[in-house]
Amino acid sequence: MKRLILPLFILSMNVQAATLFTDDFEGNLSQWTTTGSAQIVADPLQADNALNFTAVTLGGDTFTSSTIAGTVAGDSYILDFDYLGTCTDGNCGGFIGYSQAQPGNHVWLAGTFPQYISGGFKSNVLDDNNTWQHYTINFTSLYDDFNLMLEDFSFSGTEPLDAYFDNIVLTDANGPSAIPEPSIIALFGLGLVGLGFARRRMRS
Repeated sequence: MKRLILPLFILSMNVQAATLFTDDFEGNLSQWTTTGSAQIVADPLQADNALNFTAVTLGGDTFTSSTIAGTVAGDSYILDFDYLGTCTDGNCGGFIGYSQAQPGNHVWLAGTFPQYISGGFKSNVLDDNNTWQHYTINFTSLYDDFNLMLEDFSFSGTEPLDAYFDNIVLTDANGPSAIPEPSIIALFGLGLVGLGFARRRMRS
C-alpha cells in the first residue's frame, strides 16, 4: 500500500499584547490621583480633549489612582502615548514614567530634559514643536505593581498649561493573547476536511 503523506498546516496567530491600562482623556480623571494641577482641557489642535497641567512640579504630579494590576519587576512593557508642547522656548517640561507608590521610587521614561530621564531611556526626549507627536517606549520594569506618572517639570523654566498628554496605552509585552484571524480559522477548517477525506481514502 502506498503511504499517503499529508501536508502539515502551521497556523500563524495574530498575536496581540494584553492591554493593561488606557486613557484618552475624553471622560474624567477618575483613573488618576493628582495634586490638583492636572486637568482635562480641549485639545488646542484637534477636536477632542487632552490632559495638561495648571502648575509645574517635580517628583511626580499625577499618578494612576491604583497600581497597574499584574505588573511585575523584570517583565517587559510597551508604553504608547501622544505628546504636545506649545511653549515658545522649546522646553515645555512634559515628563512621563512609572513609580513604585506615589511618588516613591520612580523612573522617568521620557521627558524634555535628557539629563532627568532615567537609565537607558535618555534618548526619549519629547519634542516641543507645537505638533502632536506619537511615542512608543519598550521598557523592563524595576518594580512590582507600579503606577504610571505624569508631570510638567518645574525646572523647565516655562509657564504651566503648555505640556499636553493624550492616548496613553500600556501593554504587557510578555503576556500576549493569541487570537486567530478569521482567515486562519477558515484555513484550519479546510485542513480538517482534507484530513478526513484523506483518511477515508486510506481506509478504502
